[in-house]
Amino acid sequence: MDELTNGLQAQTNEMRNILDQVGDVAAKRAAGVIDDAERIELEARRMACLTVIARNDAGELVSETVFEAILDEKREEAALPTQEEQNAADIAYLMMIGGEE
Repeated sequence: MDELTNGLQAQTNEMRNILDQVGDVAAKRAAGVIDDAERIELEARRMACLTVIARNDAGELVSETVFEAILDEKREEAALPTQEEQNAADIAYLMMIGGEE
């Protein structure tokens, strides 16, 4: 049991280190420090790490293969338009329609 606990703690620490390295993705994007592709990758890593930490808290040790699968899933999720991007597109559409009347 102690071996599992040590493994869970080590994996949680590793995920927290990755989260620290990723930092504030939205702030980096807003500052123009990263492009869309980098935003997607960093956001996917952030979400994957949070998923692994939640699984660790539930007592599950996540293998590297499972982590890669989670990361692939989160890349797809991160590639979806952000709420800000969706709002901007909605406003542009409404302005376009409003200009035709």
